[in-house]
Amino acid sequence: MADKPMRISDLEKVTGVGRSAIHHYIRMGLLTPPRKTGATMAYYDKRHVRELQQVRKLLDEGYPLGYIREMTAAGRSKARGAATLAGENRRREIMDTAIDLFARRGFHQTRVTDITGSIGIGQSTFYLYFADKESLFLECLDDLVVKMFATIDEKLAGETDPLLRIRKRAQVTLEEYPQFVEIVLALRPLVDENPGMEKRFREIFEDIAMPLISDLDQAVAGGRLSSIDTRLAAFALMGIMETASMMVMLNPETDVGELLDSLTALLAGWSGAGTSTVSKT
Repeated sequence: MADKPMRISDLEKVTGVGRSAIHHYIRMGLLTPPRKTGATMAYYDKRHVRELQQVRKLLDEGYPLGYIREMTAAGRSKARGAATLAGENRRREIMDTAIDLFARRGFHQTRVTDITGSIGIGQSTFYLYFADKESLFLECLDDLVVKMFATIDEKLAGETDPLLRIRKRAQVTLEEYPQFVEIVLALRPLVDENPGMEKRFREIFEDIAMPLISDLDQAVAGGRLSSIDTRLAAFALMGIMETASMMVMLNPETDVGELLDSLTALLAGWSGAGTSTVSKT
């Protein structure tokens, strides 16, 4: 790997991590901000490669994002003590339980006692790991975003067909992270109550939309789709995915393949040809 500065596209190729995930890591403080030489010119180096590899390694080992963020900020290596590992396992258990409850009930309908009761711990133990329910919710959201991006990057490795990439993104979301959309929807009431969280809400949606816009731009440039407003189309697809995810959550027997076929048909309609060249997986 050369020592010369890298653009984000180079960093993607070297690490296999998509730019949406990279931007999200930077905002979370998991990755050192790039060196900027202008409004849109940002450069990365070997340090960013090492940081990304370390973050992915810890995620693969099951460490929660909050723990990784604390380690990154403090510049420490991974703690290995039995007590620390037990504590992080408990933190992970709380988060996994909360994600399920938040997705099914929403934020306001989920109480701390619901979470602790499901695990069999006291509220005092809960507050050893999280300041309040809101901080837990936000960490769960970040955790899902990062894991979903990582899975999508893995599934899309080597795939160059932009329309097939869109289909595979939808497939990962519906089959492996159906609760993600419900968690995002649960964030909306918090935005209404706390305008300061609107920035966080917008950032998450932009992170999701960015790769869709890129794939749609490629499809238009390659003549696969007619000239459309790709940003508007990306957000329209996200709206469709909200409904599809809700269908999967409410009825686990829903045929994901049929939903993906509907998405494919929609893209075919945008092509103006009435037929689709998107292969099924």
